Amino acid sequence: MKNFLLKLPIPVSAIGLSFAGLAGLFAEYGLIKNSFMIVSCLILVSVIIKFFLNPAMFKEQLNQAPIAATFPTFFMALAFLSKLFLPIHYYTALILWLVATIGHCWCIISFTKKFATKRDLSLVLPSWFIVYVGIVASAIAAPVFNMPILIRVAQLILAFGYISFFVLLPIIVKRIKTIPLPEPLQATFGIFAAPASLNLVGYLAITTNKSFTLIVLQAILALLLYVIVLINLFSLIKKNFSPAQVALTFPLVISVTAIKLSTGIFVTKMASLASISMIVSYLALIIAVLVVFIVFIRYLNFTRNAVKK
Repeated sequence: MKNFLLKLPIPVSAIGLSFAGLAGLFAEYGLIKNSFMIVSCLILVSVIIKFFLNPAMFKEQLNQAPIAATFPTFFMALAFLSKLFLPIHYYTALILWLVATIGHCWCIISFTKKFATKRDLSLVLPSWFIVYVGIVASAIAAPVFNMPILIRVAQLILAFGYISFFVLLPIIVKRIKTIPLPEPLQATFGIFAAPASLNLVGYLAITTNKSFTLIVLQAILALLLYVIVLINLFSLIKKNFSPAQVALTFPLVISVTAIKLSTGIFVTKMASLASISMIVSYLALIIAVLVVFIVFIRYLNFTRNAVKK
């Protein structure tokens, strides 16, 4: 087991995040929700144990931009889990949220110092969205604690998420066009489906006076990026496995969440959309679940084979 954990790639935390996201989507199905929560917790605990087994190696791996950019998914997962733990124990959930938010802030500061300040376009990856927009996960979870100060913090986080998305989008697109992603990192293209959907879910979670126009515009953008990723999904997932394939998991999960929430609002305005919105939501959910499990199984096989070597 020790060797398995040492060989387990740090980006596996993104799968933990994906299972936490799926648990939220299956909130009405207790057994499924709890199963996904347990898997998510086990993955995150595995990452923690991996750190304590060899802190030096763990820190050394975080000096690599692709891994460092993915690591904040650990704290995003804690944020989503805090929302799920609330009915179980309020203060445990609150501590998880605080750790998630402070930890992600640390990731932003550390990553900016190590990589963003270098102004090297070759270091820029779609996974930079995780670092700077991913903290919106904390904003999504904040309202459940019913604390005005956390709502204010969530509003600031969401504003930061919007700004980060629109600043990073042209930079990342430019990088991909001028410097193609190497094959082991091509799956990170899937992350394009995440930030707009994450911001939309954040907006719906913390905004009291919601603008229908803004919801529509955000939903169109999120859906456009989601479709672009879907078009490329098969070619990305059939490539030889690399740890970067975790980038195909959570973006699909958060896209389902955005689709489900936004179409729920659209249906109140246009009842004729009810049937098609339900079909789209279920199809998106099926795709997300399949991809998460496929990548998870591949991760386990990859790590097992690495131990054998």
